[in-house]
Amino acid sequence: MFRWLGAFLLLGLSPLLPLNASERQVGDVYELRLSYKTSGMNSEGQQTSSSSGHQTMIERVIASTPEGIELEIDLPTDEARAREWKFPARIFKPINGPLRLLNEPELEERLEAWLKKADWTREVCGQWIFTWNAFLIDCDPYSAIRSFEAHSLESSKYFEGAEFMVEGASGSAILETATSEAGEAVLTARLPIDPDFICRQQAESDVVVGQITGEKVTLADATNMRCQADLAGTITETYFPAAEGSHPKRVRVSHLTTTDADGNQTIQKRTETLQRKLIR
Repeated sequence: MFRWLGAFLLLGLSPLLPLNASERQVGDVYELRLSYKTSGMNSEGQQTSSSSGHQTMIERVIASTPEGIELEIDLPTDEARAREWKFPARIFKPINGPLRLLNEPELEERLEAWLKKADWTREVCGQWIFTWNAFLIDCDPYSAIRSFEAHSLESSKYFEGAEFMVEGASGSAILETATSEAGEAVLTARLPIDPDFICRQQAESDVVVGQITGEKVTLADATNMRCQADLAGTITETYFPAAEGSHPKRVRVSHLTTTDADGNQTIQKRTETLQRKLIR
């Protein structure tokens, strides 16, 4: 959240089938890079906002057993690691079942040292603050697993005919073979957004902004305001299998149109690209 789809035949539109054997070998090191671009427009087509950025994790294969594999998940630089006490984290990925955190006591020790260095106590846990950026003071060692899952590209779940679901979408869709603009064989699915999920997510963001600015915003009030708007849109997932000279990646494009009570519209687009690359 992966396996190579090396058995894909990328000539024309040959059927895309899952590969059962894991591609990971002990000693392999992968770069997991998640990049994003966002833009916003008003109903006149004028751009109102834009942003872009990326996050990178390193995955090392430490051990392999019949039950699964042990991974070390890390950040790419000492500077990044100094800001993030959760890494490196040791995670066990079983053949079946959820990921397991293997070095929780070590992470707890690092958390205590990180809080002490900042002259904080555990009372700050769960709060948002703003320094060079807005960030959550996260004191949960198991969030290392959630971070890894957000950067994980499990190729085995992408095959023609698979039922595909994604957070923020309503229901599911079937992955279908298609051709990219560059003529590549890809897998794609398009799903409608879930308006209730989106408005709740926006309301939670409003509460966070209130914490940062010192303005008290309750989740109930923010949800009531956000859910009055009409929300519509789609999430399109496209998976690009590994091919000669390239690495597997997925591209997720979200379109959201918000119409307020006065009929004013804002149109937001977010493109996320996740790529998994063997670096040694």
